[in-house]
Amino acid sequence: MTKKIFFFIKTLIIILLLTTNNLASELRVIPLKKPILDKVIIDEKITKGIIKPKSKPIKKKYKKK
Repeated sequence: MTKKIFFFIKTLIIILLLTTNNLASELRVIPLKKPILDKVIIDEKITKGIIKPKSKPIKKKYKKK
């Protein structure tokens, strides 16, 4: 009798593990695609303040001694 119970528990655990793996593989996070912007649209969004342009790098000046 105990062999039947252990066999049933083992098969139940295996079935549960397989189903959770299948469900987990179906739930993927798909990132949104970036919009394709023309130069005109980019300029409009910069003037409205939606997009901020990258700041220019500052060159450091060293003094010679």
